[in-house]
Amino acid sequence: MSYTTQDFKDGNVLHAAQMVAIDNALLDHEKRLSEIETWLNSRPQIISVTPDKTNIIVGESVTFSVKQKNAASIRFIVDDAVNERIYDVNQETITFTKKFLTSGEKGLRTVAFQAVDSAGNLGAESTAIVITIQEGS
Repeated sequence: MSYTTQDFKDGNVLHAAQMVAIDNALLDHEKRLSEIETWLNSRPQIISVTPDKTNIIVGESVTFSVKQKNAASIRFIVDDAVNERIYDVNQETITFTKKFLTSGEKGLRTVAFQAVDSAGNLGAESTAIVITIQEGS
């Protein structure tokens, strides 16, 4: 393909220096995205939480299977407050059993988990799970 002088004057053709600058900017962008991806993958994360049941009677327990990544400990959160901390997390998947002694407001308790790395950095909370708790008869 050939270009005329007018093509260059009209800006329809990029000069070699402009092309190099664009290539460098793209490489810098790709490098930064890679750094961000590496950083995100190193953060403590809760990958999934699976309860064995979500409908119980006061006094019953729920066992949660929690899959995590990069955590040294996990926080167990009930109704938006840290209820307890599970220490020495050294497996990708752990099980955690909690007995619910009260039914909470309107018979609902909202639970979530949050991974914490060895430096104390918090990961995002897991998706909330609602446990329906009925008073015993």
